[in-house]
Amino acid sequence: MKAAVQAANDGGTYVSVHVYSSAAIPRALDAGVKSIEHGHLADEATIKLIGEKGLKPYLGDGPLLSSVGCSPEDNLHTFVEVYLNGLI
Repeated sequence: MKAAVQAANDGGTYVSVHVYSSAAIPRALDAGVKSIEHGHLADEATIKLIGEKGLKPYLGDGPLLSSVGCSPEDNLHTFVEVYLNGLI
């Protein structure tokens, strides 16, 4: 992942990753990615880490959320709650 980030930086762009878990997100951040897409399974500490890096996760609705009965409205509520509590 670090090589991909370096290649993107060399080309004047950035790396965005589609990750969900609290295990994968810090690895992506350590590699230097600039955008976390999804992150639905991140715990509070990981969400704070994302914010400390100056990033905001994109918590878009997708098949994973739909498959467990989460609606787009539920996801929006989660994002607003996280944002209003200052976690990002």
